[in-house]
Amino acid sequence: MNEEIKNQEEGISPEELFKKNLEAFKLYHKDIYEQFKDYKPEKAIVKIEPFGITIYDTEKEAYLYPGDARLIISKQLAHFLADPSYSSVGYNVIQATEDWIHVRYINKLVRLAQEIFKNKQITIDGKILPTLIISGVGIGFHINFLLKNFDVYNVLIFEPNKDFFFISMHFIDWEKILSKFAENPKKRMFIIVGEKEDYKPLLRGIFHEIGVYFTASAFHYIHYRSNEMNKYLKDLERILTSELLGVGFFDDEIISLQHTLVNLKNRVPIFVPRENKNIKNVPAVVVGSGPSLNYFLPLLKKHQNKVYVIACGTASRVLEKHGIKADLHVNIERNATPYIALIKGTSEQYRQETPFMGANNNYPPFFQAFKQSAMYLKAGDAGSSLFPSKYPHLYYVNPTVTNTGLALAYYLGFREVYLLGVDLGFPEEKFHAEGTIYEVDKNLAKDMESVYSFSGELEGNWGGKVKTSFILRWAWVVFEDSMRYFTSMDENFKVYNPNFGAKIDKTIRISKEELEEKFNSLKEIDKKQINREIWKNEIVKDYDLQEFELTKRKMQLMTNFHHFKNVLKEEISKINNTEDFLQFAIELGLMLQILARENKILQTMIFGSLSLFMAYILRGLYTDVPLKERQRFLQLAKDLLNEFLEEMEKKLLELYPYFPLV
Repeated sequence: MNEEIKNQEEGISPEELFKKNLEAFKLYHKDIYEQFKDYKPEKAIVKIEPFGITIYDTEKEAYLYPGDARLIISKQLAHFLADPSYSSVGYNVIQATEDWIHVRYINKLVRLAQEIFKNKQITIDGKILPTLIISGVGIGFHINFLLKNFDVYNVLIFEPNKDFFFISMHFIDWEKILSKFAENPKKRMFIIVGEKEDYKPLLRGIFHEIGVYFTASAFHYIHYRSNEMNKYLKDLERILTSELLGVGFFDDEIISLQHTLVNLKNRVPIFVPRENKNIKNVPAVVVGSGPSLNYFLPLLKKHQNKVYVIACGTASRVLEKHGIKADLHVNIERNATPYIALIKGTSEQYRQETPFMGANNNYPPFFQAFKQSAMYLKAGDAGSSLFPSKYPHLYYVNPTVTNTGLALAYYLGFREVYLLGVDLGFPEEKFHAEGTIYEVDKNLAKDMESVYSFSGELEGNWGGKVKTSFILRWAWVVFEDSMRYFTSMDENFKVYNPNFGAKIDKTIRISKEELEEKFNSLKEIDKKQINREIWKNEIVKDYDLQEFELTKRKMQLMTNFHHFKNVLKEEISKINNTEDFLQFAIELGLMLQILARENKILQTMIFGSLSLFMAYILRGLYTDVPLKERQRFLQLAKDLLNEFLEEMEKKLLELYPYFPLV
């Protein structure tokens, strides 16, 4: 590092500053200290050119800054301050029944925001930022400016190029930055340095610690672009956009709890995954009702006695029409629509001959429609939190029933799985295979219009782009995440994807001809024996309701919420400005963490709705309108939040009769 360059702020040489920063990282970020204590740059160097100071990549023979780094960064900062990039929820009315109090109060808040904030532009006109994501460190002058001039509660800094981060340690005072965050336990700083194969697990952990509503209210400063940076930004976007999707909402969790309690009263058996060596070598087929299914039905019919067929939702009707017998029907949705589709779309004989597995929150008549049924416990669900810890929760089973099919194939023990009709994206504007119930029942088709509405594209399994919907894109994200998890748990878990829809990472693309060769090589299996083994070894046939302590759980649910509501309303009354609200947001996050330990059922029920409500308020506090208007929005939003809490308590009290008297 050029010793002639002096740090303007510190008046010390770059090497002296580096040593000081290295000691700071040793104290506050030991992992970064270990990376850089003996580090030697590989490609990037600092150069003093006639136009000023810059970073030069010796391998690419290119400058990071096309001019003086200080001038480039000053211009970039000016642009960011004038038009900041901001990740947040949009102010859109939820198109659903306002009989649900979640929908009613979120929509009230949205309409209030639409009324007050005619200009939806985001602004940085204060000193306080809830969350700041800085992508790219480079020489680091922008980090120094932003963290010196703004009071940031959560900051995430990412730099894939270790050479660049090493250089920054010679030019900005990291010790001052790190100590500032260390002094305040309510503030958090996360630093990611170096290239990673997959950034999503790391980002998901960071955002879980930050909290959903802070994650959904993040300013984003992108310093530069590169191939690795673009990979990171893609993963970042996926995590940011999905953070609020999987948290549920209050009314949904109320229904989940109601249904789970009824299913417990009805003594529906519980699925408990266990290793089954007799299943490991049996191929399974997960059948969705996407249009690709049409191409594979003759092949599946011909070889159905060689594979274990898992029918997902409306696929059962198509299979029955083509003389294909499912070995297991699965479902995830808690509403009545899939049940109605099942009853209208399949015969009584089909349902009596096919076992069923549904989530604990499934519409109770579902379990009565089949001769043999069991429920699995859906992770992150209020109803599943009723069960003692010895009953494991299943992950990656939502948002769609094809996610359920793949997850259950894994948890049942199958290690060779074929996806048929699992498209998730579509070359043409057709969402379902021929013969589904939606072709003959227009009311059911209308119920699904909001789910199947094109809103983007995905990479096609066979190249090009395919159209997708909001829900199916979410399902695709979960498919890829689940494949990473399942294959990391068992390297022998293989999933084949011959469909014409979306490409799914970690699945094996296979042509129809190759699939036929695979099926031709298989031997027939005794599927009745497999099901006997599954039901014998994998399902807890019965349980004692006494072990659930439901009377105690009921009283805890009511009394804990009443206390929580009163404490929250007292804290809400103290909020007068943005800083007060941010302090309240931090306190609420801590309260929810405590509640997760003390009463997981209650925390699950209120977490999603409160998180979304808080995210909407946070967005409003950074909208480009006069301060007076933001203050008015804050006061009216506080009133709505108080009303929301009162309505939640009324709804909770309606759960009383659902709890069995044991």
